[in-house]
Amino acid sequence: MLAIRRGETEGVLYFTIDLDPLRPTSEIASKIHKQEGDWTAHLALAIEDAWKRLLNTSIQGETCLELKQNADAEAIKVFRDNLQNVLLAPPAGQLAVLGIDPEFALVARSRWSMRRASISPTTSSIHISRRMTRQAPCAL
Repeated sequence: MLAIRRGETEGVLYFTIDLDPLRPTSEIASKIHKQEGDWTAHLALAIEDAWKRLLNTSIQGETCLELKQNADAEAIKVFRDNLQNVLLAPPAGQLAVLGIDPEFALVARSRWSMRRASISPTTSSIHISRRMTRQAPCAL
């Protein structure tokens, strides 16, 4: 429905809902028209006019609005599901990630500290460790 509305907005296509006017006009006539008289022809014209100008356009507008609201709700649901999958995906795909953070700690004596963090491919387990040494763990 959203694609149809976009095409209509861009002027590529035209969308309308065609209803058979015989059924609704006969239903209206059966509710209003109780007995024959001089007014019968005028009443039939009024019923046809009411259907063409008022009721048909109103029903089409309400139906299009309801279809648009349903399509919008479905599009939001699909977007939410796709976004949730992207946000909850592992940061590096199906790879294990190891992060190393070397830092120089100025305590009483100069010491090196290194933090390591590893994350499993499914992000189900995370391990963080810290190691202190007196010399640099690697040449900087």
